[in-house]
Amino acid sequence: MKKGIFCIGEALVDFVAMGKSGRLLEAEAFKPCAGGAPANVAVAIARLGGDAGLVSCVGEDVWGDFLCEVFEREGVDVRGIQRTDRASTTQAFVSLDEDGDRDFSFVRCPGADTLLDGTRLESDCFDSCSILHFGTFSLSSEPSRAATLEAIRRVKEAAGLISLDVNYREGIWASEDEAIRWVESILPLVDILKVSLEELRLLTGMEDRRAAVKRLMGKGPRIALVSLDSEGCLCANHLARFDVSAFPARCVDATGAGDSFMGAFLHRFVELEFPFDDVDKLEDACTFACAAASVTVSGYGAIPSLPTREEVLAKLSSELVDL
Repeated sequence: MKKGIFCIGEALVDFVAMGKSGRLLEAEAFKPCAGGAPANVAVAIARLGGDAGLVSCVGEDVWGDFLCEVFEREGVDVRGIQRTDRASTTQAFVSLDEDGDRDFSFVRCPGADTLLDGTRLESDCFDSCSILHFGTFSLSSEPSRAATLEAIRRVKEAAGLISLDVNYREGIWASEDEAIRWVESILPLVDILKVSLEELRLLTGMEDRRAAVKRLMGKGPRIALVSLDSEGCLCANHLARFDVSAFPARCVDATGAGDSFMGAFLHRFVELEFPFDDVDKLEDACTFACAAASVTVSGYGAIPSLPTREEVLAKLSSELVDL
């Protein structure tokens, strides 16, 4: 059975403000860190011991070199990373407030990630792929949109699964309505869906989270995950909807927490042999993911703070959770 999890979408450089300045304009210095939600998920899986690959596009510049070096060092399959001289590697500037929450500004006009080319996808890139994971950044412009749809087509034809993290960012879309239309159009192809509580409301217009999840699942997904920050998550399949509590943690930096959660969930989901209809195993996977996220928020930066399997198990053990 295939075990590989491939992530497609943006790989970028996060320039993270040093210290907790609050507003970006008040930051005095920035540190470059590898980032991008699909890239973070791929590294999260690899660091936990999983088989992870990344399909993305970066520039023929020093920042593209930097990203490729980081991903190779982390054990991610980088055969699917394309290089372009038509745009610089995408960048994001990030600042933190006292609670570890973030303020973003993206340099992407265009960024190299938007130039991912479906005609350049390696013919064997998805041979070991059991799950293809992506976010909505790659749907927000062409040609990355067409490349993402082509990857989804290939994986679906090979009986693979599709995972989507909505990861909505207002600044990358022409309008909120356009983002909603694209998410709704893709939902029939999605097996595993992750949204934040705000994204759940955006997509459904509903305040009742359980009713809203039921509506989204009626459009295609077999599993829905709603991240609830310090409260944990809501998980639903077609048999049940249940909450899983977060683990106590001092939030230093929330950057990458959702990606850590998603990577850990997908890794554990594959380990447990794709338990779509087993509520106990889904709860296991969610608990593992919440533990991973709690480790991530305790450190600065996304990739530097992604946990190893040993760190997740130590967190679980410390909370007397029997995995």
